[in-house]
Amino acid sequence: MKKYIKDLEGHSSPDIIEKMQGIIEEFAEGNRILHGDIHPNNVMVTEDQMIYIDMDTLSYGNPEFDLVYLYNALVQFNLINPIEEFFGFGAETAQKIWDQFLRHYFNDKDEEFIQRKQKLYEVLGLLLSDLLKLQN
Repeated sequence: MKKYIKDLEGHSSPDIIEKMQGIIEEFAEGNRILHGDIHPNNVMVTEDQMIYIDMDTLSYGNPEFDLVYLYNALVQFNLINPIEEFFGFGAETAQKIWDQFLRHYFNDKDEEFIQRKQKLYEVLGLLLSDLLKLQN
């Protein structure tokens, strides 16, 4: 993530960059294997497990990056294109999936923590979208 913040230099004010560095400190510690493109079409569900498919963006990093990508897929993407065409369900269902997933992922945390993470993913999701535009 620090690389992305570095990429913002010259495109954003120092105040914005400083705020983004503060947001990074909210991230969980430790790195894990990441899917890199997690969304409902890349998950198969059986009776007792979820199987991730389309692993061409597999990488290693902070696990919350996958949550930012999932947030973008379920919530932010709908602001640009109707998600029914891509996922086969509407924005209301996508929002419910996101809300339930977030609460399940952080199952031992209180509502204040969940809301803080929600806001973090909203900001980072927008930042990530903007950074991808800059890189293209």
